[in-house]
Amino acid sequence: MMGWCFTVFSGLVIITILLFLVMIVAFTLIDQKNKRAVRARRTALQDLSNNIKVRYRMDVLNLCEALGLAEDIRTKLLMVGNNFFVYQPINEQSVSNLAFCLDKLSNSYAILQLHAIENDESSVASDKLASFIDMLPLYPRGYDAKFYTTSLMTISQLIELEADIEPVESEPVDVQQQQAQQEPHVNFEQGAAQQAGKW
Repeated sequence: MMGWCFTVFSGLVIITILLFLVMIVAFTLIDQKNKRAVRARRTALQDLSNNIKVRYRMDVLNLCEALGLAEDIRTKLLMVGNNFFVYQPINEQSVSNLAFCLDKLSNSYAILQLHAIENDESSVASDKLASFIDMLPLYPRGYDAKFYTTSLMTISQLIELEADIEPVESEPVDVQQQQAQQEPHVNFEQGAAQQAGKW
């Protein structure tokens, strides 16, 4: 009787140990899979934000070249894009805001450039850009999340034209769609188009 009980008890112990090991392996695999997904999402967000900033940089360089603007003006305009993530994390919402802010500025730059070309003079565009730059933060610490969500909305009006010219039409930036193309598992809670109501 004692031998039978010992055999049963030993069997239960072995089964328990095996189940415990299986659970450890399962949890380890799940954890590794989740970590890979997080890394992939972070990489996709980083790549997307870099692409947005590169596009903005090209728009600034084209504007400065077309209007013959000084290097210090170019540098200050580029700081708007370069400092976006200095004091805020990279996540779905912040990348969406980045796309909206920079593309809105790029559209204003394009209108200023078109106005200068059509009227064969750049004084209006230069004056508006100078007023805009004067309102930008003097130091990197000024480029925080509050600046991009509130202050930039106001000062960006300084580079808007009331001239009777047609705005440069461009497809709205669907950050969610671009992100999905790079990483299928990344879903933005809010797209860049939803930010338009704030401006």
